[in-house]
Amino acid sequence: MREVVAYEEGKNFTVKEKDRRYGLVAKNGKVLIPFDYEYLYDLKEYRYKATLSDKQFILDTVGKVIAEYGKNVTLDVDGFEGGRMNVGIMDDLSYKNALIDVNGKEIIPFAVQNIFTKLSSAEDDIPHLYMVEQRGKYGFYNRDGKLIIPIDYIDATPCRGGGGLANTQNLWALYDTTGRKTTDFIYYTVKSLGLNRFAVKLTNEDKFRLMDVTGKLICATLFDDVGKIYQWGRLPFKKGSKWGFLDKNGNEVIPAVYDEVVGFSTDNAYVVQGGRSFKIDLWGEETF
Repeated sequence: MREVVAYEEGKNFTVKEKDRRYGLVAKNGKVLIPFDYEYLYDLKEYRYKATLSDKQFILDTVGKVIAEYGKNVTLDVDGFEGGRMNVGIMDDLSYKNALIDVNGKEIIPFAVQNIFTKLSSAEDDIPHLYMVEQRGKYGFYNRDGKLIIPIDYIDATPCRGGGGLANTQNLWALYDTTGRKTTDFIYYTVKSLGLNRFAVKLTNEDKFRLMDVTGKLICATLFDDVGKIYQWGRLPFKKGSKWGFLDKNGNEVIPAVYDEVVGFSTDNAYVVQGGRSFKIDLWGEETF
């Protein structure tokens, strides 16, 4: 038998090849999934994609068939994320997506062209709402598979920390995780910052204001730019050409004296001042 994938940390089994067929084998040599399949691929969360002839299967770690599809179905190569996975099907007329759970149950049915299971291509966060696309319009399902924001909007984006933004006539509004609209369509720009905080502009020439998830402005100060806020509760802000940090209520904690900053994804942040790069703590003291 040839080992195809090395044993991963925390797992006592791996995919192996034997006579051009693939199976799943435990470290003690026990065959968990028999060598019956032309292909076997780890989908995460103890699920595997297997192919045989014109069939595709999702299997558990003992070879039980969780779901079965034809060859015209595409399973997301990223596998399961947060207990959910994209499944696409192509017929002669269209391509449709569904979202399934680890037991093969359809959470979102084969009714939309695209389902976005991450906040963005650069982020791994699992959204509280799933943005979907159908014929160039966007809406949102919740994690239980209920359509709570209709597929009516020319643009949309899921929010960091929950909720969704929708755009009509080039203006944005905010929805919470229940599908309730918490602002009118009045904002030219909305940035989802995290921890239920948003930065909004009324016009392109306007400066940013800070807003909470209910649509309430949380401070009177205007900002030239703002960055993402992480669990440490420090929000980068820009005044003129310099950067500093606020708390989540809009109070200045670290003054705007830095040329560049990287947000507090830990209890330290990297900053640049006068060509010198160094780390500071949550109160602006240099750390070593």
